[in-house]
Amino acid sequence: MTPLDAVVALVAALAAGVQTAVGMGFALVLSPVLLVATTPRPAILILTVLGLMVNVITLVRGRHRMQVAWEEVGPILLAAVPGSLGGLLLLRALSKPTIETAVGAMVVVLALARLTHLEPTVSGPVRVARLTVGALAGVLSTASGINGPPLAIWLSQRRLSATAIRDSLAVIFLGTGAITTLTLLPDVAGTQLPWTLAGLALLAVLAGQLAGHHIHLRASTEQLRRALSLIILLTGILALLSGLGVL
Repeated sequence: MTPLDAVVALVAALAAGVQTAVGMGFALVLSPVLLVATTPRPAILILTVLGLMVNVITLVRGRHRMQVAWEEVGPILLAAVPGSLGGLLLLRALSKPTIETAVGAMVVVLALARLTHLEPTVSGPVRVARLTVGALAGVLSTASGINGPPLAIWLSQRRLSATAIRDSLAVIFLGTGAITTLTLLPDVAGTQLPWTLAGLALLAVLAGQLAGHHIHLRASTEQLRRALSLIILLTGILALLSGLGVL
């Protein structure tokens, strides 16, 4: 085990803890260090597989009773499918830096509004708004890989509990993650994985989930809400900096 492997393991534990506690943030925390530790294809494959595992364990863990808002999740996933096709068109029409800059700026504004309790309220039909959020998540997932913020903000506006938000996000991420995995299979077939690194990351993720679950059970709803808002803000800032060429 190299020192870099140890760093990846620590960051993987942190990423799993954040995701389990608030519902998102796994890829945001882990992907930068994975890309330093290995080449892009193995990094993406490890990140995708570990992300799927985190969401599965979040939903089926021990005595935990799933609190999934299916009336939200079902339409969102359905709308995300055509949305992903729109994301492909957007990706072909605009450069990735342009998309990342626009998405980052949008997410930062939404996160700041959320932190200052100035979130816009839904005035139109809820069904239309829900489908719009799903389509937007599909577009962003394909065009930029950033689909968590609009989903988290929408579910928060639906006045769900912190656990229901986390579990609903886990189901949505499972669906979109499965689609991503199937899409990646032809491209990563035959990729040689750094097995020591992958194994350490796996063990670290399991440990991180235990810590994240402990935090989720003991933190107040307001603490979890603010933590989720900060994760959303950080996502937007990093996307904005990446689009501007700073990262």
